[in-house]
Amino acid sequence: MILQRIFNNSGDFVDKSYDPYRHQDRHAEIHNFLFDEDGGLNYGMDCDLATFINDNRCPWHSDIVKLYWAEQMGINTKGSYPAVYMWR
Repeated sequence: MILQRIFNNSGDFVDKSYDPYRHQDRHAEIHNFLFDEDGGLNYGMDCDLATFINDNRCPWHSDIVKLYWAEQMGINTKGSYPAVYMWR
């Protein structure tokens, strides 16, 4: 799976029904690609997100930017606020 299948050029989820916090089985592939079992981004994904954001000039309010900064908060709170909580 690649980010271009998950996010459009504006940085929003292609599948508008995908909710990372309340994901359904039909979104398992997307969810497992992005998140680990604790709700943080999978290893190295934050670098891929940053590249996608910069290459596409995604706006601050896009899903991908929210996801990026939610992961940064999760890192700085030692995982007590994982990235998946952004959609809680």
